Amino acid sequence: DAFLPKMIGFDPPGGIYTHIVGIDLVRTGPNEFFVLEDNARTPSGVSYMLENRETMLKMFPELFAQVPVQRVSGYPMALR
Repeated sequence: DAFLPKMIGFDPPGGIYTHIVGIDLVRTGPNEFFVLEDNARTPSGVSYMLENRETMLKMFPELFAQVPVQRVSGYPMALR
């Protein structure tokens, strides 16, 4: 129901796309939603993820030595 066919082929102003967005939604009715906040900046979850990984590496170094977990340290730069 939320798919809008008219958005197919839409070019945003200036050709700038937002690749990562966090939207806080509240359901206001059976088919209604209200946007509380839209985070089109670097999502706060990125810093949480980095801190979480650092903590996990300190607490469980043997786990990360045994399992091929991909590094996340370069993730913020990849968002540029």
